[in-house]
Amino acid sequence: MKKLNFQIIVAALLLMSVVATGYVLSSDSLGHSKHSVESTAEMDHSEMVHVTTRNGKTVTVEPGEVLEIRSEGADLSYDITEIRAQAGSELTIKYINTSTMPHNILFVYTEEDIRTVGVAALQAYQNEYVPENEMDRIFGYTSLAVPGETVEVTITVPEEPGSYPYICTYPGHFTQMQGRLISR
Repeated sequence: MKKLNFQIIVAALLLMSVVATGYVLSSDSLGHSKHSVESTAEMDHSEMVHVTTRNGKTVTVEPGEVLEIRSEGADLSYDITEIRAQAGSELTIKYINTSTMPHNILFVYTEEDIRTVGVAALQAYQNEYVPENEMDRIFGYTSLAVPGETVEVTITVPEEPGSYPYICTYPGHFTQMQGRLISR
Protein backbone atom coordinates (compact mmCIF):
# COMPACT_ATOMS: atom_id res chain seq x y z
CA MET A 1 0.00 0.00 0.00
CA LYS A 2 2.87 2.38 0.80
CA LYS A 3 4.37 1.77 -2.66
CA LEU A 4 1.06 2.62 -4.34
CA ASN A 5 0.69 5.83 -2.29
CA PHE A 6 4.26 6.81 -3.19
CA GLN A 7 3.55 6.23 -6.91
CA ILE A 8 0.41 8.36 -6.72
CA ILE A 9 2.30 11.20 -5.00
CA VAL A 10 5.14 11.05 -7.54
CA ALA A 11 2.68 11.00 -10.44
CA ALA A 12 0.79 14.00 -9.02
CA LEU A 13 3.99 16.00 -8.55
CA LEU A 14 5.18 15.18 -12.05
CA LEU A 15 1.80 16.09 -13.51
CA MET A 16 1.85 19.45 -11.74
CA SER A 17 5.36 20.20 -12.99
CA VAL A 18 4.52 19.18 -16.58
CA VAL A 19 1.35 21.27 -16.63
CA ALA A 20 3.04 24.28 -15.00
CA THR A 21 6.04 24.34 -17.34
CA GLY A 22 7.10 23.16 -20.76
CA TYR A 23 10.58 21.65 -20.78
CA VAL A 24 12.45 22.27 -24.02
CA LEU A 25 15.75 20.72 -25.05
CA SER A 26 17.63 22.35 -27.89
CA SER A 27 21.21 22.58 -29.07
CA ASP A 28 23.49 25.42 -30.01
CA SER A 29 25.47 25.72 -33.25
CA LEU A 30 28.25 23.52 -31.81
CA GLY A 31 25.83 20.69 -30.98
CA HIS A 32 25.97 21.15 -27.21
CA SER A 33 22.73 20.54 -25.37
CA LYS A 34 21.14 23.31 -23.42
CA HIS A 35 17.96 23.32 -21.40
CA SER A 36 15.40 26.04 -21.03
CA VAL A 37 12.02 26.20 -19.40
CA GLU A 38 9.18 28.15 -20.97
CA SER A 39 5.67 28.66 -19.69
CA THR A 40 3.22 26.63 -21.75
CA ALA A 41 0.78 29.52 -21.51
CA GLU A 42 3.26 31.65 -23.47
CA MET A 43 4.25 28.96 -26.00
CA ASP A 44 2.62 28.75 -29.39
CA HIS A 45 2.43 24.99 -30.05
CA SER A 46 3.41 25.57 -33.69
CA GLU A 47 6.72 26.94 -32.38
CA MET A 48 7.49 24.02 -30.06
CA VAL A 49 11.09 22.90 -30.34
CA HIS A 50 11.74 19.50 -31.89
CA VAL A 51 13.65 17.52 -29.29
CA THR A 52 17.06 16.22 -30.35
CA THR A 53 20.01 14.78 -28.54
CA ARG A 54 23.74 14.99 -29.15
CA ASN A 55 23.95 11.23 -29.48
CA GLY A 56 20.80 10.71 -31.52
CA LYS A 57 21.16 9.43 -35.04
CA THR A 58 19.05 8.79 -38.11
CA VAL A 59 18.63 5.30 -39.55
CA THR A 60 16.83 3.96 -42.60
CA VAL A 61 15.15 0.60 -42.07
CA GLU A 62 14.34 -1.71 -44.95
CA PRO A 63 11.28 -4.00 -44.78
CA GLY A 64 12.06 -7.14 -42.77
CA GLU A 65 14.94 -5.63 -40.79
CA VAL A 66 14.83 -5.52 -36.99
CA LEU A 67 15.89 -2.16 -35.56
CA GLU A 68 17.64 -2.02 -32.19
CA ILE A 69 17.15 1.15 -30.13
CA ARG A 70 18.97 1.70 -26.84
CA SER A 71 18.96 3.99 -23.82
CA GLU A 72 22.00 4.17 -21.59
CA GLY A 73 22.95 5.56 -18.19
CA ALA A 74 20.91 8.35 -16.68
CA ASP A 75 20.24 10.18 -19.98
CA LEU A 76 16.61 10.57 -20.94
CA SER A 77 17.22 9.79 -24.60
CA TYR A 78 17.14 7.13 -27.26
CA ASP A 79 20.29 6.47 -29.28
CA ILE A 80 18.22 6.68 -32.48
CA THR A 81 16.04 9.77 -32.77
CA GLU A 82 14.95 9.46 -36.40
CA ILE A 83 13.79 6.30 -38.14
CA ARG A 84 13.07 6.33 -41.86
CA ALA A 85 10.88 3.47 -43.11
CA GLN A 86 8.67 2.59 -46.06
CA ALA A 87 5.01 3.59 -45.68
CA GLY A 88 2.79 0.59 -44.97
CA SER A 89 5.67 -1.75 -44.13
CA GLU A 90 6.02 -3.69 -40.90
CA LEU A 91 8.71 -2.38 -38.56
CA THR A 92 10.06 -4.47 -35.68
CA ILE A 93 11.86 -2.60 -32.93
CA LYS A 94 13.93 -4.29 -30.26
CA TYR A 95 14.32 -1.83 -27.38
CA ILE A 96 17.35 -2.51 -25.18
CA ASN A 97 17.26 -0.63 -21.89
CA THR A 98 20.75 -0.35 -20.40
CA SER A 99 19.84 2.84 -18.54
CA THR A 100 19.31 3.33 -14.83
CA MET A 101 15.51 3.66 -14.97
CA PRO A 102 12.45 2.13 -16.67
CA HIS A 103 11.53 3.26 -20.20
CA ASN A 104 9.31 2.30 -23.11
CA ILE A 105 8.71 3.40 -26.69
CA LEU A 106 5.23 4.58 -27.66
CA PHE A 107 4.26 5.85 -31.14
CA VAL A 108 1.70 8.65 -31.60
CA TYR A 109 0.21 10.17 -34.74
CA THR A 110 0.93 13.89 -34.27
CA GLU A 111 3.10 16.38 -32.39
CA GLU A 112 -0.04 17.51 -30.54
CA ASP A 113 -0.53 13.96 -29.24
CA ILE A 114 2.80 14.02 -27.35
CA ARG A 115 1.66 16.19 -24.43
CA THR A 116 -1.85 14.71 -24.26
CA VAL A 117 -0.60 11.12 -24.14
CA GLY A 118 2.37 11.97 -21.90
CA VAL A 119 0.19 13.66 -19.28
CA ALA A 120 -2.48 10.92 -19.45
CA ALA A 121 0.26 8.31 -18.93
CA LEU A 122 0.98 9.74 -15.47
CA GLN A 123 -2.23 8.12 -14.26
CA ALA A 124 -1.75 4.84 -16.16
CA TYR A 125 0.72 3.17 -13.78
CA GLN A 126 -1.47 0.04 -13.63
CA ASN A 127 -1.08 -0.31 -17.43
CA GLU A 128 2.71 0.27 -17.60
CA TYR A 129 2.09 4.00 -18.31
CA VAL A 130 0.16 3.40 -21.54
CA PRO A 131 -3.07 5.41 -21.22
CA GLU A 132 -5.98 3.26 -22.41
CA ASN A 133 -8.21 6.35 -22.70
CA GLU A 134 -5.88 7.80 -25.41
CA MET A 135 -5.49 4.72 -27.65
CA ASP A 136 -6.93 6.61 -30.66
CA ARG A 137 -3.71 8.73 -30.58
CA ILE A 138 -1.37 5.70 -30.30
CA PHE A 139 -0.41 3.20 -33.01
CA GLY A 140 2.14 1.06 -31.22
CA TYR A 141 4.13 0.64 -28.03
CA THR A 142 6.51 -1.62 -26.17
CA SER A 143 5.94 -2.85 -22.68
CA LEU A 144 7.84 -1.05 -19.94
CA ALA A 145 11.48 -2.19 -19.84
CA VAL A 146 13.22 -2.04 -16.48
CA PRO A 147 17.01 -1.48 -16.47
CA GLY A 148 18.75 -4.40 -18.16
CA GLU A 149 15.61 -5.62 -19.94
CA THR A 150 14.91 -5.92 -23.69
CA VAL A 151 11.40 -5.63 -25.14
CA GLU A 152 10.10 -5.80 -28.69
CA VAL A 153 7.22 -4.44 -30.74
CA THR A 154 6.15 -4.77 -34.38
CA ILE A 155 4.16 -1.89 -35.85
CA THR A 156 2.82 -1.00 -39.26
CA VAL A 157 4.39 2.22 -40.54
CA PRO A 158 1.53 4.65 -41.32
CA GLU A 159 0.48 4.70 -44.99
CA GLU A 160 0.37 8.49 -45.03
CA PRO A 161 3.92 9.83 -45.61
CA GLY A 162 4.98 12.13 -42.79
CA SER A 163 6.61 12.43 -39.38
CA TYR A 164 5.25 10.39 -36.46
CA PRO A 165 6.65 10.99 -32.94
CA TYR A 166 7.73 8.32 -30.52
CA ILE A 167 8.12 8.96 -26.80
CA CYS A 168 8.78 7.33 -23.45
CA THR A 169 5.68 7.49 -21.26
CA TYR A 170 7.33 6.63 -17.95
CA PRO A 171 6.32 9.59 -15.72
CA GLY A 172 7.82 12.85 -16.94
CA HIS A 173 10.12 11.35 -19.58
CA PHE A 174 8.03 12.33 -22.62
CA THR A 175 9.22 15.95 -22.43
CA GLN A 176 12.77 14.92 -23.34
CA MET A 177 12.76 11.33 -24.51
CA GLN A 178 11.50 11.59 -28.07
CA GLY A 179 12.22 10.59 -31.63
CA ARG A 180 10.49 10.63 -35.02
CA LEU A 181 9.41 7.88 -37.39
CA ILE A 182 9.47 9.19 -40.96
CA SER A 183 7.06 7.33 -43.19
CA ARG A 184 8.20 7.65 -46.84
